[in-house]
Amino acid sequence: MKNFINTFDKHETKASLVVTIRDMLWQELPESYPDESITYYRDAVFNYISQRYGGMA
Repeated sequence: MKNFINTFDKHETKASLVVTIRDMLWQELPESYPDESITYYRDAVFNYISQRYGGMA
């Protein structure tokens, strides 16, 4: 059995993905969204992606 490191556990990968998600939310959501909402949605999207695709590394 092959041993692998979950890609989403790597600090650099996680940080890059979190920044990308945040930037996309800032770009796509209306300006009326408060920073707290952007942070909440960013974390929710990251958690979804890492749960859904984390085992595919």
